[in-house]
Amino acid sequence: LLVFGHIRVMLTPLIAEWPLFARVQVSLLDEPSLDFSMSDLGSTLTAIPGLEETLKKFIRQIIHDKMVWPKALVFPVKKGNFDTGPKYDGVVFVRLVRAVDLKHVGEDNIFRLPFNLMDPFVVLKVRDHRTVSTPVYKNERNPVFNLEAMFLVEDCQEQQLQVKIFDYNLFSDDELIGTITIPIRNLAPDI
Repeated sequence: LLVFGHIRVMLTPLIAEWPLFARVQVSLLDEPSLDFSMSDLGSTLTAIPGLEETLKKFIRQIIHDKMVWPKALVFPVKKGNFDTGPKYDGVVFVRLVRAVDLKHVGEDNIFRLPFNLMDPFVVLKVRDHRTVSTPVYKNERNPVFNLEAMFLVEDCQEQQLQVKIFDYNLFSDDELIGTITIPIRNLAPDI
């Protein structure tokens, strides 16, 4: 059995004595792919129709339930109670694809110049100290962002995903074009 995927290894929590961490947590950041063959087990088992595919599904489900982030395999390195720091309810994966037909606030105003071009960028935030921004897209009203971001969620009942789109201005404050706030509790799990 070979398992392929993106792995996350956390040495946590950091402590003041050697080896400077109390445990190792290992998790997969996404669903793994499996390379699994029953041919090594002999022809008797491979003759059972559907057995190999059923075993693959079973193994994939076990790996998902035990190792896909925020779940992790935990290996203690030091004895003791070292449970300090924030606890996380989970992770929010965000894929920002594009914006369509962006307009300035008050664009219908007769005093706005018709050649005033849009330089949009987006800021994503779940917690105040963690934000992700796209680059500025010059002269673009239909930007394709193709941004993927991951946010740790401490309280899925109270925290919100905030998405703000701005028009970049070189000589003045950036203009807020729009905001959407999505409660984390309203997002579907595991999609």
